[in-house]
Amino acid sequence: MTHKLIFSLIIITAAPLAGRTLPPSGPFVKLEILGGRPVASQVFLNGQGPFRFLLDTGAQTNQMEEALARKLGLAPSYQVVLATASGATRVPGGRVSEVALGEASAANQEFLFTNMDGVHALSPEIQGVLGQEFLSRFDYLLDFRGRRLVFGASVPDGARMPVRTVDGRMAISTSYGDLVLDSGTEALILFHAPAPAAPGGTLQTASGTGAVPMVRGATMRIGERTYRPAMAAVATNAPCPEDGLLPASLFGAIFISNSAHYVIAEPRPER
Repeated sequence: MTHKLIFSLIIITAAPLAGRTLPPSGPFVKLEILGGRPVASQVFLNGQGPFRFLLDTGAQTNQMEEALARKLGLAPSYQVVLATASGATRVPGGRVSEVALGEASAANQEFLFTNMDGVHALSPEIQGVLGQEFLSRFDYLLDFRGRRLVFGASVPDGARMPVRTVDGRMAISTSYGDLVLDSGTEALILFHAPAPAAPGGTLQTASGTGAVPMVRGATMRIGERTYRPAMAAVATNAPCPEDGLLPASLFGAIFISNSAHYVIAEPRPER
């Protein structure tokens, strides 16, 4: 069996929810922020762990090291075509009966078994990726400044931005088109050049590495606010239906409602 799935981890050099959540006042998951990307060290697979995983809202599915899959006794049961901004590759996959992070858990989770070279460029200690296969089952606050993840957080004050679903991922309307909210990249990735771009960037994904042009001084409108990403690159050969990838770390914190299909960027602190 072959499927086509989307995975987003990018490094630039130069419906009712099916899962248990914490109550609003419950504890949070402590995060490490590596290059603008959230990493959690409390992931359990089939009761074994803890393991260190990247949290990637721009990835359609989950991923783990081939060595970890063997350690857990997981055998591949299908193959998928893994699409990224730099190309596509065929990889094996299987299922995990239960995935738990903090007090949140989800059953029958799909995982790809790969060498994770792209993720290891961020940190060789990361053993896997939790994508939308897991994250979309919950409402949560992703707090980059506070380095924490809060499942079942109370809805904070702030403007609600509607989202649409693109290949299982959340896309937000911007002045550059519909961009997928992506915690797996620290750079704005555009699939259509909005302005003259200059060579000088390297894009590394799960399927390979390639040179990309960079956009200098990119300015983007989201709702009533203007943002100036620190880095912006153009990947015109991307196989994805969206217009690009929006780094979640552009916001100091973001509340994500998968149940009601909206996000609140830069929510106001509780009084």
